[in-house]
Order: sequence, then structure tokens, then C-alpha cells
Amino acid sequence: MNISINVEIYFMIEASENFRVSTSQGTKSPYINPSAFPVLHGPDGILFDFNQGARIVLPARTEGKWRITLRDLDTGNILFQNENTGATVHSAKRFYVCFGIIVEDILPQREARIVFQHELNLKNKKVVIQFPVGTLGDTLAWFPYAARFAHIHQANVTCILSALIIPVLKDAYPELTLMSPEIAQEQDILADSYAMYCMGLFFDDKENVFQPTDFRLVGLHRTAAYILGVDPAEEAPKLALSDETRPIAEKYVCIAVQASTQCKYWNNPTGWMEIVAYLKKQGYRVICIDQKPVHGTAIVWNHISYRIINWHTCNSCWNDERERFDHHDFLWRPRHANTPRQFECTRLIMSQQVIAKISTAIHPLS
Repeated sequence: MNISINVEIYFMIEASENFRVSTSQGTKSPYINPSAFPVLHGPDGILFDFNQGARIVLPARTEGKWRITLRDLDTGNILFQNENTGATVHSAKRFYVCFGIIVEDILPQREARIVFQHELNLKNKKVVIQFPVGTLGDTLAWFPYAARFAHIHQANVTCILSALIIPVLKDAYPELTLMSPEIAQEQDILADSYAMYCMGLFFDDKENVFQPTDFRLVGLHRTAAYILGVDPAEEAPKLALSDETRPIAEKYVCIAVQASTQCKYWNNPTGWMEIVAYLKKQGYRVICIDQKPVHGTAIVWNHISYRIINWHTCNSCWNDERERFDHHDFLWRPRHANTPRQFECTRLIMSQQVIAKISTAIHPLS
């Protein structure tokens, strides 16, 4: 009898569509792919590892068959069971699953015998966690979950991330090994890794291959916890800064108003000016920490301008699973595009609503 639940019995390595970037040569994955074949050796020529899911290679045989059973040890489910004379099995799920593997030898006129049995155990194992290069806030939000994962499993975790971010995290997390994708490829870091997991926002992952639940349902920062199978409770990242002294003696407030797309801006044309005026009146110096003095595209350019929602307008398309975010369209707006209602969700947030929230924060007992 063959049983198959979310398992592929052919070899395939792929990246989620939303995390492919265009180049002059075509598309390129933001992650380092694992080797073509599993890197760990079992008996009788069997290969296996857990680099982007459970991967098992059963060598071809001319007599008898293999019977392979793949389980989820946490849920008790049999995910896959098949008899064959040689196959490559790759689980459909590429996020953390506590896999169990059983391979049996089946010969005519003889009772099947177990030749290989392995239960995923990350203790003291080499585990690689990859973060996409090009994101700052996402990586910082996800990083504590990687540390939590390493602590829970007592694994030897190597995190692959942008070289620009490594200096502020490396000394704060001495239990982790941090390296850039370039160094990781140079050292062939996946040549002997026991398991590998990829952090990311997988917009088109309708089959939940790379994430157990859509990030828009659980929160952008908490999606890393679900991918790694750890507690999603929030934890601020630890930063190791060369100078942690106060840069300004007087009371001050930092604002950062720019974003990667126009839909993430506060599109009220006078909103930020009114907020800055209010803060100054309260005795605060206002520091804008945006990367650029002006940012935008085409006919929309943003000068220096708290998450607040006006429920009287169209809102929450970012969290709508039916709407596919387009990274390449700065003016992306799936609802009311090219109409007077475009970006109304933030344009109609009035400064008085924001001031009320700020007032609550700086005068909590008033």
C-alpha cells in the first residue's frame, strides 16, 4: 500500500516565486540551494538530510524492494509510505517538521526488516538558517527566533545574512555563527549541513510549502517563528553597538517616514508637519532618521513626512491573501488604483488622530 500526504517522489529544489529577483541572466534565488543530493550517509548506500525538508535517496536495486515511511513525530501522522526499487523522496514541506524516517528491506519469501531508522534530532548538529539579503527590518525582527531555535534544540546554528547587518548582531549572539552569502558559498557551508531552513515572505505559497501559515495571518515578524516551529512570542533583537551612549542630551523623538512602496507611507500631505509641530511644542527635538531626504518615483515624491488605521476608509489590503504584492511597482495599490480613492487609507488619517496616540504614549496617566 502506498500512502502519500504532501510528499514528492521526485527530486525538486525551488525557491518561492516572490523571492526570485530579476537579473540580466534571468531569475536568481536569494538563497543558497542545498547540494543536488543529500549529504549524510546511511547504511546500504542510503543518503539523507533535512536541507529544505526531508530528503532521502534510495539506491536502485535489482532484487527486492525498499519500503520507505516518512512520519511527523510531533503529530504522529504518516506523511508518506511507498515501496520502490530505488527513488528520491523529498518532503513537500520545507519548514521545520520533526521528521522520522524508516526504510525497510523487502525480499520475496522473507519478512520485511528495518535497515535504516532516523528521527530528526538537531542537538549538536550543523543547522543553517538563511535570511534574504536586502531587508533590514525583516531580518532584525526574525533574528531572535533563530536564536530561540538554536537554544531550544541546542543546535550549532549558522545564520546566513547580509554582511551589512552582521556587525550589529555578531557580538550580541556569540552562540550563533554569522556569515554573508558570499562567504557561505566560498566555504560551501551546505556541503555537510544536517538541516537548513529559509526565512522569508512567501506571497505565492498557496500550498504552504515554505511556511505553515500565511504571514499575513500571523504577522510579518512572527512568521519566522512558525517556519522554525518555535514560540511566536515577540522578542526585541539584541544589538552590539560600538557606542551606546546618548547622542543628544536634550529630549528627542526619532521619526522614520520613508518606505519601499507608496502604500506604506502616511499619504496625508500635511500630517507629518503637524506632528512635528506638536512634538516640538511638547518640548521634544524631532530627529528624522530616513536614509534619503527625498524618495519616490514617477510623479510621486515624498519629503520627510505609529501605525494608525482609519476604519472609515478602504484599508488592510496588505493583509489580504487574495492580493499579490508587487515588489517592483512603487505605486502598488490593488484597490482603487488610478482613482481619487487611491491611498485613501493613509491619506485620510488625520494628524489629530495621530497626536492623540502620541499624547497617550508620552502622558500615559493623563
